[in-house]
Amino acid sequence: MTLTDESDSHSPLWNGAGFALLLAGILLASCARTRTTTYSVAPWLRADPRRCLLQRDLRDGIEDMARRCAEVFVSENGYTVYPPSADSSRWVTEGAGTEGLRRIIAARFGMLMPEGAWVQCVRRECRTFFRLREPTRPCTFRSVRMSYVFTRMSMETVLTEVRHCRQKPV
Repeated sequence: MTLTDESDSHSPLWNGAGFALLLAGILLASCARTRTTTYSVAPWLRADPRRCLLQRDLRDGIEDMARRCAEVFVSENGYTVYPPSADSSRWVTEGAGTEGLRRIIAARFGMLMPEGAWVQCVRRECRTFFRLREPTRPCTFRSVRMSYVFTRMSMETVLTEVRHCRQKPV
């Protein structure tokens, strides 16, 4: 039996609606979230490396947006196994100095898992927690702290209790 047989023309996969649904699924999968911005951003917004530049989707909750912003922040600043942003103006130091910024970024490489473990938004600020990639410290997290409008992002070390750590999903 071939696809041109008359009996197959009534198959739900090959009729117009089934094919359109399959095509829509493929298109949605190919448009998965990227780690960088793909739209035009005003230069005065781009000048602040502690500001999230992702376009807000109002269908998502504040926690979802905070997670996406934090994931881009850790990726752009070289905390994951992915290379840091090629735009060095987006790099942020944890301390006050900027000497040896490339060395600081290189020392961070591979420190964190790329996906946020959980998000907590309270008192006009959000924190996204990232698990360390170091297996000897399973309950040590770093968190990206930001305002509820996704500005003033900074990295913090968080030590959690073992009991609390086991309750949180990875």
